[in-house]
This record gives sequence, structure tokens and C-alpha cells, in this order.
Amino acid sequence: MSIRHPLRKLSNENWKRYGLFGSIKQKIGSSFKLLREDFARKASLACAILWNFWVLATYLFLLFLSGILQYSYAKGYDRFLEQPHGTV
Repeated sequence: MSIRHPLRKLSNENWKRYGLFGSIKQKIGSSFKLLREDFARKASLACAILWNFWVLATYLFLLFLSGILQYSYAKGYDRFLEQPHGTV
């Protein structure tokens, strides 16, 4: 499939080079409806920072959850080992 429009060609090259930013744009929208370019730059930087916080919070939550599950599994396993051998 050939791309004809120059902006789409540039977009495709940037996707190959900066794939992560493209996924951020898909999550928050592809454009900012602001009249001034400096506000649009600040808004895109703020969205990138918020995206990083979201990824960090998700990672920390999963790490916390895995720690709780490992702790509860270890406590249950210790109780299993402490049971007398003659009981079922």
C-alpha cells in the first residue's frame, strides 16, 4: 500500500521512529483544539506526563497486588505444613 499524501508519509515515518507517542495520541485524541501553538505544546506535554503517571500507577498497583498474593499464598502454605500428619 503506497502512501501519497506528504503529511501521511511523515506520520508513517514518525510512527516507525516514535511509536510510543503515537499510542499516547490514540488514547487522548489526535489533536488539541487550541488556537495558540504554545498552549497546544503545553497540553501535549501535560498529557505525556499524565500518561507516564498512569503507567507508573498501574505498574505499582500490579506490583502491590502480586506482593499481597505472594504473602497470602505463603501464609496458606505455612498453615498446610503445620497440620498434623494423621489428619485429613
